[in-house]
Amino acid sequence: YMGPRSVSNIYAAELRGIQLALDIADQHSGIKRRTVALTPQRRIPLPSETTHIYIFADSQGAPKALLSPQTHSGQYYVLDILYRLQLFKSAGYAVHLYWIPSYCGILGNEQAN
Repeated sequence: YMGPRSVSNIYAAELRGIQLALDIADQHSGIKRRTVALTPQRRIPLPSETTHIYIFADSQGAPKALLSPQTHSGQYYVLDILYRLQLFKSAGYAVHLYWIPSYCGILGNEQAN
């Protein structure tokens, strides 16, 4: 829950979803642990041959905002996502962000919505 519509909107929620997907990838890669001193946490490493991370979003606006960041709703998320993408890139991972249409029978997307 991100608050009422007066505080947040669907665009910011989609950006938050991308941010959460990067959290999951980080939990399995240990990137933050290698780059930033954090309290010890249990992490499940990605297999050593894993170099690509795929994230699917049903918002066209959120991925577009990452390509050309400007001042708009959700700016905190945009800046944080761009920072995390740099961390993944510097650790040798390629993050792929794909747009998928909403409500088109894609099981995971239907469950998330």
